[in-house]
Amino acid sequence: MKTLQPNIFLRGDTYKIEKVLGQGSFGITYLAEHTGLNRKVAIKEFFMKELNSRSEDGSITGMIDGSLSQSYCQKFQKEAVNLSRLDHPNIVRVTDSFSENGTFYYVMDYIDGQNLNDYVKSHYVDTEEAVSIIKSVADALIYMHEEKHMLHLDLKPSNVMRRSDGHVFLIDFGLSKHYGDDGQPETSTTIGLGTTGYAPIEQANKSRNGEFRPTIDVYALGATLYKLLTRETPPPASDLVSDDELLENKLREKKVPDNLIKVVIGAMCPNVKKRIQNVREFRDVLTGSRTLESVLAKPSEETVVIKNKTKTTDGEGTVVANKNTDNCNISQKNEINEDSCVEKEEVKDSSNNDTKFFICNNKKTDNHILRYLLKIGVLLLICFPIGYYSYKITCENRAFEKAILSQNIDDINKFVSEYGQMTDEHRKKINARLSYLQKQQHNKQIIDNLVSNMVYVEGGTFMMGGTEPYDWEETKPDIK
Repeated sequence: MKTLQPNIFLRGDTYKIEKVLGQGSFGITYLAEHTGLNRKVAIKEFFMKELNSRSEDGSITGMIDGSLSQSYCQKFQKEAVNLSRLDHPNIVRVTDSFSENGTFYYVMDYIDGQNLNDYVKSHYVDTEEAVSIIKSVADALIYMHEEKHMLHLDLKPSNVMRRSDGHVFLIDFGLSKHYGDDGQPETSTTIGLGTTGYAPIEQANKSRNGEFRPTIDVYALGATLYKLLTRETPPPASDLVSDDELLENKLREKKVPDNLIKVVIGAMCPNVKKRIQNVREFRDVLTGSRTLESVLAKPSEETVVIKNKTKTTDGEGTVVANKNTDNCNISQKNEINEDSCVEKEEVKDSSNNDTKFFICNNKKTDNHILRYLLKIGVLLLICFPIGYYSYKITCENRAFEKAILSQNIDDINKFVSEYGQMTDEHRKKINARLSYLQKQQHNKQIIDNLVSNMVYVEGGTFMMGGTEPYDWEETKPDIK
């Protein structure tokens, strides 16, 4: 038995299970009835299908203290707390949470309708309705990004519900990332890989730990619009890299208006630097209050939700500034630079009334360029001596090979004069070779002297000759 059976009660007699609505890697969602209020609710139960099992009485096994399941369950509880703080008309509302059956549950409003994935299969969605739906989702994401420092990270049609009256809700925050007032992540997962077709390439890049970019949700929002307009799953992000006209061609095949083609292409650009940088700009382009060209023509600028590297009493914290601070800037290494950048958005004051939070813009300024050039200069200073030393060793080895194979003492002497600081190994071999060649030269000189003093005489024999006595004496062997 993997799921709770119908007619089982939770939290005393408060909730009565009716059926399973869906199941994922970290939980099971049930349709239930709130018996006291006589209304439908959705209940999400923490259950890792790969690690947990269920006994006959409905309790969860595998939740031992210190286990992986227990650790994720604790983060699941924190996630529920974060979701309960979200208050937006386009985000599903969390109304209750509790522990039971050895696991954790949270209760949400039940949305009587269809997710967008099912809705487009059974209904024709015209461009006006598609724009209206996406605008509602964009409003929810703007609220999450700018007021709650939170990214969804798994936006797709199946995670957007359309109620029977047409109202739209963003649901399923299983992969969302949030930084609380203490600057610590409080969600149940790290950055997930997302869903093929709706996740940009950089979402799988683990090197961006500590910095979470709204461009991930922008890409997914554009991909969801693509699905509404074409009724097809968007191409994988990797395909867009190899064919930069793929999106436009597919949208034109479906006779999508030019203005919406531009919105989708601007949101789903594989190059994050050339993509629409935040959801507010996306909504402006979608509604026509701004053009895509004006948004993309700005200097390179990125809004980031960031875990600041500056130390606070709690360790690493969310970007914080005094109330009278006018400017702040987050550089490429997440350091606060007080020289440039205007406050972007103020969030509710913290309890001490002396601080407020910012979402700041990351701009490439002249200081960044100078810092970049300085880094290059430092690298050159480090690499040049290493490269020169390697080149010098290579040249010495080649000259050594040439000298050691030469039969000419002058070649060896030339090597010694050019490489006086040669290695000990080379010096030892050169000295041995030089000694050998000097002996050879001396022996050759003796033989030459002997030959030059030999005289042929009648009878076919040779005898020593010479005009001077020392001609023979100098080469005569020392016979004792």
